[in-house]
Amino acid sequence: MLTERGRASRFSCNYHNWVYRNDGSLMGVPDEANFFDLDKKKCGLVPIATDVWEGWIFLNHQKQPEVSLQEFLGDFGTRFAGVSWENTDTSLYFEAHLDANWKVLADAFSETYHIPSIHPATIGKTFASAVNPHSRPLDARFWGPHRQFSTFGNPDYAPPEDAMVEKMAYANRDTGNVLGAAET
Repeated sequence: MLTERGRASRFSCNYHNWVYRNDGSLMGVPDEANFFDLDKKKCGLVPIATDVWEGWIFLNHQKQPEVSLQEFLGDFGTRFAGVSWENTDTSLYFEAHLDANWKVLADAFSETYHIPSIHPATIGKTFASAVNPHSRPLDARFWGPHRQFSTFGNPDYAPPEDAMVEKMAYANRDTGNVLGAAET
């Protein structure tokens, strides 16, 4: 729950236990004697801009943003305002380090048309079905720097028994197996 005020006179970073005053100035450093020439006056927190949209907290590392969050989100923010973001307090995060050109990855994740032909033995059947054999998209929209892409999923697809991550992703597909992604 977001609160706008509190009573604490200081807070600490749980990672290294450095302690800061509410104005961002550094007041305590564990093992400070072994930080040679440490000038705590130069190690305070730097002010940044924050804003809230639909319960999401956005950070902008500029002290004074060039545009407001509302301007930045534009029509994207209007389109997704009021959407129920159920289960957003629980997240799954997957990270992969690939020896690949970034543009190849960006292009590959911008459409599903290539999947049946490039990935027939792995994820090809995830999106392709008798009804949609070429993985046609449902919708694609662009709002300045933001985009949204939605595609059918194959309702008859079941992940292989040894594909544990994929099985986890498909464990609760009572939404009709429509997949969507948005990038900001």
